[in-house]
Parts: sequence; C-alpha cells; structure tokens
Amino acid sequence: MDMLEYLTGARVTCAYIIPGGVRFDPDSEDLARIMHALDSVEQETRRYMGMFESGPLIGLRSRGIGIMTREQAELIHAVGPTARACGIAADCRSDHPTYQKLNFVPIVRTEGDNYARVMLRFQEIMQSIGMIRTIILTLPDGKIRGGGTIGRGQATHKGEAPRGELTYRIKSDTHGRVQEISIQTPSIMNIEACARYMIPGVTSVADVTSAYISSDPCVACTER
Repeated sequence: MDMLEYLTGARVTCAYIIPGGVRFDPDSEDLARIMHALDSVEQETRRYMGMFESGPLIGLRSRGIGIMTREQAELIHAVGPTARACGIAADCRSDHPTYQKLNFVPIVRTEGDNYARVMLRFQEIMQSIGMIRTIILTLPDGKIRGGGTIGRGQATHKGEAPRGELTYRIKSDTHGRVQEISIQTPSIMNIEACARYMIPGVTSVADVTSAYISSDPCVACTER
C-alpha cells in the first residue's frame, strides 16, 4: 500500500488503471523504488512463513483445523486460495495472455485446512514478487493506453482478485453511460463454503475464529 500511495497518491481508490491502459507511466526512479520495496516484502514474508511453519501455537489453530475437501469445495463453488488449498487449480490468471507470457502456474495445496489456506497465500505473495520483478526488468517502451469510445452494449469480465474470481457485468447506453452493473465477489462463495464445511467440523470457539479468518472474508464485498 505504501507503493500504491507513492505511485498514485492514494492507498485504496487509486484510479491508476483506466479504460485502455494506465493513467501515467512510472519512471526509472519509480521502478527502482518498487524493486527495493519488493526486497523488503520478500524478507518479511519469509519471516512470517517461518513462524507458521514452526510455531506450535499457530499450528494448534491451523493444522488439521477447518478442513474442506476438494469435493466439498467443488460443490460449493469455492474460489481463489480457498479452492486452491483444496487441490483445485482454478485461477483466472491462467487464461490471461500476460500471465501466460510469464509462465504462470497456479499454486495448489491439498490439505484443505486453515494451515493450507494461509501458507498458500504466503506462497502466492512470493510468486507475485517474482512476476513483478520479471515485468519490471522486461518492461517494453510504448504507449501506456489506447484510444476508443464506449457506446451501447453490455459485457462480462472475470478476473482473479486476491480472494478469487471477481466478475463484473456492465450494461451501457448509446452515450457510454453505465445503466446497469452487477458485481459478484469471491467472498460470496467462500463465506458460504466456510459456514457449510469448515466451521461445522471444529471443536472450539477459537477454532471457529481461525477457520473463518482463513477463508479471508470481506463482509463489505459480500453486501454488494
């Protein structure tokens, strides 16, 4: 978020990605600063991964807790890390041309418990750091955005958000103004998966909390 603020002036609503490309081009100083930040994030991520791999108290609340099987995840249509921690290699990035150029392969675990869901996210952070470095080192020159106009029509787009598949359906009028929009967030499926399969198998209130958090719920997103 520090880098988002540095590049765009905002930490959440950045308005950096716009129709046709991006709002402005980072210069060499910006890219060097990002590379430095990646080194710091990588170091801290490795430290936290070590805590989860060897910490006895963390293991008590994660290993073998909140188990959801692959069959259950498929039945409830779980998405993102919640699904991939159950052995399902579902990731919208696999079909994206840019990610294909980066030789992207989804990270999958098979334990299906709290530990798998947390560790898989750590692994994806490390994977993303590697891809960002590759992109910076191979970033070509050229236009940062194209032209085009928006007219009457409708479209559906699916992308991989941090929590999983995020779907937008938009309908516009002759002047390109949005008439209808619907958003299907990944938390809708993952909270249902947690309530239906992860929580019923736990034996303490503390484990209920850890199982719920491991599904990475966004209540605000779900209410949309």
